Amino acid sequence: MGASPVTSSWFESPWFGTFFVSKDGWIYHLPLGWLYYKTDGLGGYWFWDDSWSSWWWSTHETFPWIYRDDTKTWVYIYDDAGNVMLYDQESMKWRRRK
Repeated sequence: MGASPVTSSWFESPWFGTFFVSKDGWIYHLPLGWLYYKTDGLGGYWFWDDSWSSWWWSTHETFPWIYRDDTKTWVYIYDDAGNVMLYDQESMKWRRRK
């Protein structure tokens, strides 16, 4: 993710932000919470998101736009002072992330 260490387990990525890396493939992202991630081998990343019980995909070129695998839609993620807001391109509506 092109991240630089902040402490022994916390990292800062210019495109993805601040996150904690656990030893089992999970990360804790500020402000998205716990995510499991895998690279796609082409420069992108798949993230398992427990709050959606689904995978989503993004890259350094597309983030904060993400592609949700469950709905097959593009969603824009916006952090409004710790309240994560989502803009669904298909419905053209904003909503708060669970």
